[in-house]
This record gives sequence, structure tokens and C-alpha cells, in this order.
Amino acid sequence: MIFNAIYHNLKTFKNKILRIFLFILIPVIICAGIYFTINGFLNYRKKVQYQNLIKNETDKFNTPNFDDAKYNYIKFSGNSEIEPAHFINYEIYYKNTGKQEIQDLNIEILIPENCSLTERNLENLNYSIINNKLIIQIGNLEVADGGKINLTLQANYSSDNGIKIFYPVIKLKYFKENKIINKSCINNSIIKSDGYLLVKSAPDLTKSYIIIDGSSSDINYKTREEELVYKIRLTNKGNMNAKNIEIKLTDLKNLNLSSNKNNDFNINNISNDTVSAFIPELNVGQQKILYLYASISKEALNNAEIIPKLQISSEGFQTIFKTAPKTIVKLYPSFLNSTIKLTDRNGGGAYPGDIIDVLITVKNTGQLAANNIKINLNLSNLFKLAEGQKNWEIKKLEVGAQVTFNCALKIADGITKDSNSYCNLSITSDEGADFTSNNYIIKVTGAKPFTRFVIPIVGFHEVEPYIQNPIELPTGCFDALCATLKNYGYQTIIFQDLLDYLDYGKTLPEKPVILSSDDGYQDIYTYAFPILKKYGYKMTVFLITNYIGNSEKDRQTNSFDKNRSGVPVRPILIWPEVQEMSKYGCEFLSHTASHLRMGGASADQIINELVVSKNAIESHIKKPCLLFAWPYDNYSAYAATLLPKAGYRGGVVYGGGIEDVRSIDLRKIKRVTINGYNDPAGYVKLLGLQ
Repeated sequence: MIFNAIYHNLKTFKNKILRIFLFILIPVIICAGIYFTINGFLNYRKKVQYQNLIKNETDKFNTPNFDDAKYNYIKFSGNSEIEPAHFINYEIYYKNTGKQEIQDLNIEILIPENCSLTERNLENLNYSIINNKLIIQIGNLEVADGGKINLTLQANYSSDNGIKIFYPVIKLKYFKENKIINKSCINNSIIKSDGYLLVKSAPDLTKSYIIIDGSSSDINYKTREEELVYKIRLTNKGNMNAKNIEIKLTDLKNLNLSSNKNNDFNINNISNDTVSAFIPELNVGQQKILYLYASISKEALNNAEIIPKLQISSEGFQTIFKTAPKTIVKLYPSFLNSTIKLTDRNGGGAYPGDIIDVLITVKNTGQLAANNIKINLNLSNLFKLAEGQKNWEIKKLEVGAQVTFNCALKIADGITKDSNSYCNLSITSDEGADFTSNNYIIKVTGAKPFTRFVIPIVGFHEVEPYIQNPIELPTGCFDALCATLKNYGYQTIIFQDLLDYLDYGKTLPEKPVILSSDDGYQDIYTYAFPILKKYGYKMTVFLITNYIGNSEKDRQTNSFDKNRSGVPVRPILIWPEVQEMSKYGCEFLSHTASHLRMGGASADQIINELVVSKNAIESHIKKPCLLFAWPYDNYSAYAATLLPKAGYRGGVVYGGGIEDVRSIDLRKIKRVTINGYNDPAGYVKLLGLQ
């Protein structure tokens, strides 16, 4: 019973606890179910929302940004046909029609062929130009943001007709990133149009022309063989390069064309009085000049007209024709080869008071006979008419004919400075071929009147820096001699001047002096000649002609003195040295052919020595040899009688003192010898200088 009671009581307690547990558990279970149900719903909803977000962001990221042609396009306003160098204006519109912002937008514009970019309207843009591409940096661009670019291009200057210039290709390059879906990329979009512009162009050569170079006249007068140059200027004023240009010149009768000078034209194949030239290309605005060198034909008739025609043609251009200025052939008499010859009647140089013989030759070398010709001899103020007349008239002078006139002029007295006296010809005729010659000039040596009557004539042999025999003259002493003469106002003359004074009254300087050397040593050229030139002096050299060589190879020495004790061996002049000194004004006369002693020689020997020597000198320097110096100073009265037979006027001895022209003996003209024995301080007294 007890156990039953306990059991019953435990059962009752157990049930009670169970009921309490169940009372508590059931709500908990219900709440948990509700919680998990709600939480599951919320998690599901959140997942769905995230999936939708990813889908939407992916759609935004993947949506193109510039594919809407309504907002992204190229616009051109203007005529679809343009000329070369024409400006082409485009408007480029762009807009972000996508669903997401873009970053670092660059708009790249590829410049089409046959045109070039101008930077007009780009001032406010951040851009660069690489090769043939314009790159504009736009930066970030929000959705629905955009803009417009004004682009100006220019068609090429040399665009050919029919060339197409296509619209530029626009490339939009940008960066896009979406952190939600963790995606980024660089995108490229293209704005392209199939539109194009058509170039309309053509060359224009109508401004080309032909003229006669150096003449602005429409009518030109030329005579036979006279040159004229046609100048053809080609100018392309069109808007297209001219190609395969052909130039023809026709109607070239009465013209001679030189193939040597005419490089611009094809002269070798000249036919039917036509020449041609070809130019492959002449660019827009470019010009080219061609020259045609011609001369009037020898067969052209008087008053013949020459009017060449110019024809120009090229691809895409209608042939044009131009006419050259008219040239009329005029034939004239010509006196261009008329001359004056002036000859000093006294020979040698011209001095005040000298008579000048004049020979005038008038020639008609033209194509027509000359009528009523007037010839005038025009004189400078240093000339006056001495004999004859200075004006002449001729009724007619046929082509190729000539006439001569003579007169004589006198050089004015009292000329104290070297001066130029001149004259010229002026010739006129009815045909208008007037001619004035160049001046014909004679140099007049100025001089005061020679009233002293005495002339110191200096005689010496070698001139050496270091003498080996007192008979030689040191170069320092020769320089001192010239300086002394110069200081005393003496002017050097030559023996030919002395002869002209004696024969014709030729004017001599107020203080004349003659410097002379015997034998013809090389040192006269080597050492004395430079000193002469230093003082403006000249001298006379007496040559032993058999010892004068033709070149350095056959230069000889003074072997004619080999038997004389104390005489050093010295080289002798050669003809080139003689000729050089002669051109300067020095005089070369004879010292015989072999240095023969005249006193013991036969007549034949004497004449042979003198003739051989004279011929050698005159043949080499083309000047007369009328005097000689007695070898060894061995004067012979008998030999002197033979001088005229040998063609000589006289001889010169080695001493005798100062010469007086009032009592001069041409057979033995006196000299004052100077050598190493003389002190330069005594030159004034020795030569009687005043």
C-alpha cells in the first residue's frame, strides 16, 4: 500500500513536472520555429536582393557608353565638293549614354588622307598630336554628360581632281571600373561615318607668258647675228598640279638657235621652225622659267618680222596660245672695226712736244652701204692738231669697203707729270649707225726742259753682295748710287732716248742719267734689277750675245775673261731674264758676239761680231739695237768707220767722264765708271750732280 501510495504520488509529481516542462517547451519550440522561419525568410530575401544588385551592377558595367548614334556622331555642314587647300569643318558630338561613369576618356581622331590638321578651335582643349592622330584628353564623364569638338582640317594644296576625302574616324578610349562586382576594363568605341568630300581641281597656266629678256617693248629692232633671248615664264595659278606639260614655240623663221646654250629646249630635232620642251610636273603656285637663246640669221632680210608663237598644254588643261613680242630685222652699216693707230714719230716713249702720227682706218663691216659719212677725230686737251685735218666726209662706203686718213698731232709742251693723252673716233651716217670708239691712249712722260746739256752716263760690270775683285760693284753701293740720284732729282733714260733727242729734239728730263753695265752678268737680274724697281729706275745692259743661253740648262759663265788674273767666275744672263727686264723698260744693246778686241781685228771679223750680236738681240726682244760698247774699252778709229755697214749708229767707251750733248761723238760716247774702288760719299762729285 505504501508502495502504491508512493508510486501514485511520484506519478502524480512526475506528471506535474512534465506538464510544466511541456508548458515551457511548447512556447519555446513555437518561438524557435517562428524565429527560424522569419530568419530564413530574411536570409532568403537578402540573398535575392544581393543577386539583384549584382545583376544590376553587371548590367550597368556592361552597358555601352557611346553606342547611341543619336548622341554620338560626326556632323559636316557645307558643300560636298571642295577645292584644294579648302578648310573642312566638322562637329564631333559625344555623350555618355551608358549607365555608369567613365574615367580618363581620350578621344582619338585619325586624320584622313589627302588633308592635314589645323589647330584652329583647339585652344581650350587638352590635346596632343602624334603622327597623324589628334588625341584629346577629356577626363571623367558622368552618365548623361557629353560635349562637342569643333575639328578643322584642310585639304592638301596639291590634291588632284576627283580625290575623295573621307570623314575622320573617331575612337573613344576610356576606363571603366565597378567595385561591387569587382570588374574593370579599358573600352574602345568608334564613331565612324561613310561620308566623304570630293575634290574638284584643275591646273591653270593662263598666266604664263613669253617676252624678250631685257626688253619691255612690244616691238624690238635687231640686226643680223644679233642675239635675243626669249624668256618663257610658266605659272600654275590653278588648284591642282599640272602634269606632262608640253611647250612648243613655232614661227622661228630667220632665227638661228644654239644647241649648246639651249638646255631647256629640244633643239637637235628642230623641224618646221618649231622647238619643244617637256616638264613632267608644275606644282600649284609654282613657276618655271625657260630660256630660248637665238640670234638673227645671216640671211634675214631687212624689215623681216619675227613673231614666235607659244603653245602650252597639259593634262586636265585646255591648250593655250601666247604670242611673243615682235622683232623687226634692221640692217645697218657698221663702223665697229674702225681704228686709230698712234705712232711716236721720234720713237721710244712719248714726251711733251713730241709729234704723233695718226692713221685712221674707217671700215664698213655692216650689212648696208653707208651714205653721207662724217668722221671726227676727238682730241684730249694734251693733243693739238699739227698736220692735216681732224674732220672728214665720205659720200658712200659700200659693205666691206674701207678708207684711211692721216694726220699728225703734237703733244702739249710743259707737261711735268706723267699723263695720258688720248683721242677717239666718232662716225655718223644717214642710216643711223652712229659709232664712237674707245679712247686710244698714249702715256706722256712728264719732264721739265732739259737745259743742262750734260748727262752722267754710269758704267759698271757686276753687282754682287760680296765682291771678289774691286772692279765689281757691291749691291750696297749700287743701292746708294740709286738713292743719291733719286735724292738729287735725276731720272733714268736709255740710249734710245738720247738718240731721239739728238735726231728729233725729243724731250728729255731736266736731270737725265743713264745707268749701264757691260757683259751681261746674271747678278744684274738677281741683285741690280730689284734695286732698280725699288727706285722706279731702268738701265742699259751691253750683252756678249754668244754667251746668253736659252735656259738654266745652258747658262754660261764669263769664260771670255778666263785668262785675266783676279777675275772671279760669274754666271751670265739667259734670254728669259733679258726678256723680263726688257718688258719692264730696260734696254739691251751689243757688246759684240764674243767680246772681240776691235783694234786688231779684220773688217770681216768686226762686221760679223756686230751683225751677229745685233740680230740676236733684236730677234729676242723685238727692239732696235743701234749702239754697242767697245770690248775691253778697245776703241778703234778704223772699226768705227765700219759701224754703219753693220747697222749701228755708234759705240760707247768705258770712261771719258761726263758727256756733253753739245759735243758728243757717237763713235765713242763717254761714261763715268763706278766700282768697288769708289766711296759712295764721293758719288755726287764724281757724277757732277747738282
